[in-house]
Amino acid sequence: MYKVNRYEKLVSTVFLLIFLVPALVYILFFLKILTEGAGVIDWHYLTAGPSSDPAEGGIGPVIAGTLFTVILMLMIVIPMGVMTALYLSEYSINRRFEKFFLFLIHNLAGVPSVVFGAFGLGFFVLNIGTGLDTLFGLHLVFGKPSMLWASVTLAFMLMPMVVTTAYEAFRAVPPGYRETAYSAGAGKLQMIRHVVIPHSIQGVSTGIILSVTRAIGETAPILFLGCAFFLPSIPVVDLCIAGLCLPVVNPTEQFMYLSYNLFIMSTQSTASLPYQYAGVLVLIVLTVVCNGITIWLRGRFRRSMAFRETA
Repeated sequence: MYKVNRYEKLVSTVFLLIFLVPALVYILFFLKILTEGAGVIDWHYLTAGPSSDPAEGGIGPVIAGTLFTVILMLMIVIPMGVMTALYLSEYSINRRFEKFFLFLIHNLAGVPSVVFGAFGLGFFVLNIGTGLDTLFGLHLVFGKPSMLWASVTLAFMLMPMVVTTAYEAFRAVPPGYRETAYSAGAGKLQMIRHVVIPHSIQGVSTGIILSVTRAIGETAPILFLGCAFFLPSIPVVDLCIAGLCLPVVNPTEQFMYLSYNLFIMSTQSTASLPYQYAGVLVLIVLTVVCNGITIWLRGRFRRSMAFRETA
């Protein structure tokens, strides 16, 4: 008995040390970024436009370009990814097709991001975009690298992640729940809405959170798709409806992206090192905030569904 206790204590100590090593590395990593970059960050730095002198400029358009690109990407990947997973889980009657499609999805998840960037340039920009310009008689509106095609490419790059996690979440719902809904007279669409989605929202939102995290940090795909290091401001266009004109972000123009901005700054002199650390710190905070918003929305949706079930 004494030997067993000594062995268990030794094993727990080894596990603790294994846990502490990466935890300590991450803590030191974050403290290094915090101490080097926090002194640079202020309201001017977060809102001002870029300048040739890093001390005078800011990253306001960079943050805005990153957020708008990710939001546009989510508007594409969430409905397409979730609906694809729903079809495979609830509507597909050909198991061979389902397995083959999932096999392709799993392989696409391992394709390097730079390949998706080249694909986005060749297919979306040069083929789809040029075709739209020709169809509507436009001149280099859609047929050029832009925020729109960067978002579309990111959406298709992250589609396998969303489809896989959503599919696994839908399949994890016990079959008895579906049978109970059918026995109560619910149709398939009602069953999906009131049974499958509420009980799988946590898994689905996990895939969305992972896609947001990866999209914010991606650099390789947007290299091909209109990302610029220096733009004086956010590209906007007036959207006029019934005589009322509002400035909105123009997705058919070039944009700035935080991860690309950091990549370019890392190739410059060491004098910009504090601003590089500041950009990394902003990127980390931006990722945490976006994930926090997604988690909050997930919790609110679950609470609303629970309230409807009890009402």
